[in-house]
Amino acid sequence: MYANTQAQVQPTLQQALNDYFKHKKLKEESQVDYRYVIRLYFRDFLEKPLNSITRSTVISTMQELSLKAPQMANKLMRCLRAIFNFAMNFYYDELDRPIITHNPVNVLKPLGLWNESRRRSTRIEPSNLPAWFNAVCRLDLGVRDWLLFQYLTGCRRSEASDLLWANVNFDKSTVTLRDTKNGSDITLPMSRQLHALLQNRYIGQAPETTVFYNREGLPISPNSRPNERVEKLSGVSFTPHDLRRGFISIATSLGVPPFRVKHLVNHKSQDVTFGYDKPTPEELRPFAQTIADELVRLVGIVE
Repeated sequence: MYANTQAQVQPTLQQALNDYFKHKKLKEESQVDYRYVIRLYFRDFLEKPLNSITRSTVISTMQELSLKAPQMANKLMRCLRAIFNFAMNFYYDELDRPIITHNPVNVLKPLGLWNESRRRSTRIEPSNLPAWFNAVCRLDLGVRDWLLFQYLTGCRRSEASDLLWANVNFDKSTVTLRDTKNGSDITLPMSRQLHALLQNRYIGQAPETTVFYNREGLPISPNSRPNERVEKLSGVSFTPHDLRRGFISIATSLGVPPFRVKHLVNHKSQDVTFGYDKPTPEELRPFAQTIADELVRLVGIVE
């Protein structure tokens, strides 16, 4: 931890948030989430001393927000807890005494105020996929291909946003996703459809450039919200993560072995055997192609 022994006064919430980002390696998507929830629900505390956020403040905020948006309440308090934990080990006075001595968010557990986390299970219904696909095809080309890449691979949106041309190998027909959510890199086979999609985008770009960019030429942020435009055009409501769940659901329905599905979407597993099972891209290729063929069929494309 990079201790700040020069601090003489109480850090503000804004200062603590800035220092947290400076010293913690968080992805852009996570930083956006932190800023959004903190500014939305603790805007009045941003320029106040961090210790002005008391246990009572935490309890009342948690209870009020939980009535309307329980999962958002959990997210807010997880962010605040992380900031306080950082601050407790970062800010010290001239006598090397911690300035922040306790984390008020810790009061939630003994009082049973954390909301039950419920995993989302939504995905686009197969009958809605043709309308969804037609709407996606009317988007800006970069956004269109960014969504279709996720649809055909089941990858996370941040992984699609971070993809560089250096990690696309047309000769071997593979893509490598770097620094993924579970902390590892993974090389996956390209299906014929995915190969064609990326080949159509490639016009000799430098290896260090991102594959997916918007009409302004900027990399597409993981927090982009093209789903709102798609819903307006098609009437189909979805989130980018629904594409991942849909990929997994289709793969399972086709009889793809569970371990192979987990490898294709880079899921962690507690099973010891899974840790030793490291299939090559070529071993995964038949499964990736079978899934892609079905995904293409479902949107109404006849090959």
